[in-house]
Amino acid sequence: MSSEYVFPSPEWVGAAHNAINESEEYEKAAKTWEGDILFVATDLPDVVAEKYGGKKELGLWLDLWHGKSRNWEFVEDVGSKQATFVISATYETWKKVLRGQLNPVRGMMTRKLKVKGSLPKILRYANAAIALLKAVQKVPTKFLDE
Repeated sequence: MSSEYVFPSPEWVGAAHNAINESEEYEKAAKTWEGDILFVATDLPDVVAEKYGGKKELGLWLDLWHGKSRNWEFVEDVGSKQATFVISATYETWKKVLRGQLNPVRGMMTRKLKVKGSLPKILRYANAAIALLKAVQKVPTKFLDE
């Protein structure tokens, strides 16, 4: 097992899925949440894009259901994946979110994180969003542009 997982990558999203399922805080906060989410990273730096055939955006899909992640997928063609919610942001913005420098709810309200789907529903689950972030922040993450 790697000591650090490159963001974004299949290994990273798999580790995030596991971290979410290990989080009691997320399980409690999201016990009534139903809906899958596609997280899209745009404006990827060249060093990341080169790993995926020059793609400038990649997605991480999670099937979130009653406080657990039932399934996950690394999505190279984000236009091909349907999800109840799509949250997209630049690679640099996701770095800030993962490092705790940008609260995801604040990011949605300021449109640094762009939401497709019911924003009021997501905002009702603000505590779940924070708990999800805390869980995935436990994943040792490496950014290739650093």
